[in-house]
Amino acid sequence: MGNGCCSSSCSAGYYRVPIIGAHGVGKTAIVNRFMSSEYMSPMESTTDDFDERKLTVVVDNEESIMEFIDLSSVENDDLPADAYVVVFSVHDSDSFTLAEEFLQYLRNELDSDRPIILVANKIDLVRKRQVTKEEARQLAKEFECKYIETSAVLNHKVDELLVGLLKQIKLKLNPDVIQKATIVTQGKGKKHALLKGTKRLLSKILRRTSQPVSQCENLFHL
Repeated sequence: MGNGCCSSSCSAGYYRVPIIGAHGVGKTAIVNRFMSSEYMSPMESTTDDFDERKLTVVVDNEESIMEFIDLSSVENDDLPADAYVVVFSVHDSDSFTLAEEFLQYLRNELDSDRPIILVANKIDLVRKRQVTKEEARQLAKEFECKYIETSAVLNHKVDELLVGLLKQIKLKLNPDVIQKATIVTQGKGKKHALLKGTKRLLSKILRRTSQPVSQCENLFHL
């Protein structure tokens, strides 16, 4: 899936996002948070399984559908995707090692140029942490990924991950897109302006740290 390969983005406004990671890292919990996010409105799903979870959204005044696919492996070379989310648990170093193998496969073997977000989940388990932020950030930089730390249990930064993921897809498809895009949800008769929500998320980032956010941790820019 290199530069010349067509992905699911060939169908305008439909984006397919595999969520990859070891068993037990919280992939299902993250997607469940996506589905109940105040920023997004879930579609009627054709199945109750995690295998097909979709959100209908409008970004930059264009309607989009995001489909999340749970994968424990990336053995299918023909897997169409517009972005990847690779998840590991900060208290499980083996899941971090597996995440590195997934990144190696996607970037070097599959030759994918799609956006990849490396997600360090379960940061609420501070005392059990085995993988440092610096280790994970360095891995993200090595494979040209974005990096974010989340807690699906506490719903910490999950909304930021969702909005940032969609922003990365849009930016990759159109690098010249205006940064301050209007983001609204569509579904069940409701429309919510997300521009203020995006600004609010960014302001929270700035308040949480006295140091500038690193490039790999800024999900709202390429």
